[in-house]
Amino acid sequence: MNWYQVKIGNRLDYAARVMVVMAAFSIPLSTAAMSITSGLLLIFWLLGGNYRTKLRNIMQSSTALWVLVLFTLLGLGLLYTSAGNEEALDTFSQYKKLLLVPIIISLMITRQWRRYAIYGFMLGMLVLLAMSYAKYFDLLPPGPLHQEYTVFKSRIGHGIFMAFFFYLLVHFAISSIRWRWLFIVGAALACYNTLFMITGQTGYVIMACLIMLLFYQSTGWKGVLVGALIAPLLFAGAYFGSNDFNARINESVTDFVGYTPGNYEHYRGISYRLEYYKTTLKVIEKSPVYGFGTGSFANEYKTVADQEKLEPTHNPHNEYLMFASQLGLVGLLAFVAMLFQQWRSSFKIDRESRLILHGLLATMVVGCLFNSLLLDSGEGKFYVILLAILFSLPRQQDNA
Repeated sequence: MNWYQVKIGNRLDYAARVMVVMAAFSIPLSTAAMSITSGLLLIFWLLGGNYRTKLRNIMQSSTALWVLVLFTLLGLGLLYTSAGNEEALDTFSQYKKLLLVPIIISLMITRQWRRYAIYGFMLGMLVLLAMSYAKYFDLLPPGPLHQEYTVFKSRIGHGIFMAFFFYLLVHFAISSIRWRWLFIVGAALACYNTLFMITGQTGYVIMACLIMLLFYQSTGWKGVLVGALIAPLLFAGAYFGSNDFNARINESVTDFVGYTPGNYEHYRGISYRLEYYKTTLKVIEKSPVYGFGTGSFANEYKTVADQEKLEPTHNPHNEYLMFASQLGLVGLLAFVAMLFQQWRSSFKIDRESRLILHGLLATMVVGCLFNSLLLDSGEGKFYVILLAILFSLPRQQDNA
């Protein structure tokens, strides 16, 4: 091993691992902090040397390779895109966060570092939760209408993060004896925050799915039946106990039943999504195999929307449709295959990582039905950073 690697490179790799922890901490907080920590992570990783080992670690990780396959397809999509260069490159740039997966995995974070990173994320969530409740009790000024208790993220992102935080806290409450009641109290606060204080409907759906997953993990399919009984009772309590929750559910039902294409005077969240989905499917029908290239969605959607006198959009609010419209069936299958591979590979890692990963995947799979989570900055980095952390444990430690 050369002088640079011993004296400088190894220390920079250590600094890169510190940045992984800091990036996990900043996920639910400041976007600027996330950008800074991610940037420093990349710099330290590049200057840390040891490239052969890092490349070998990437090549041995099916998770890293599948992410690179998807990113490569997005790059190839630039070659035939119908979008202008600026728009195409801007969309491609939004997916560059995928590269954090092989970068973090190549560092081979130890079990101890992985725990630091998970606890860092949970600490960041505690800060978010505390500030949200500070707004709730008028200790901090409230946010805008319908987002009074959000802090750093929109109500969609806040609800998604908080639902997953609830899942993590329940998971640790089950596995911990010494701190069990502390985790239970935290889970209760996160649950109340998601259902009674935040009006993000995606968070509601993810919360329900994660509750079912928790019961399945505890007692198998019998637990799913129990969860199917308890979850509706919990949401019924939220429906009758929270005016905001009640209003959002009633609004969604009304929008769904009364949806009329182009009737924007009465459009709200669900109505817009229904129109986005319907129109995007017409875009996909025009080029179902390869799509129209990376960054093409807005232009191709506008073409169809103009023909039917509908409003244009830059986002279908569905990651599956986003990939299908840009990269066709090839891109959609690659995205779904990547998610499936992560689930399949989860059974090769330790139990704690596997259970957390299943919650992360459930959050992603369900959330992508209603939002373009991988495209979105905060939610996308939430997924790729935690994914890489959970899969970065060295092989010899997997069953330790």
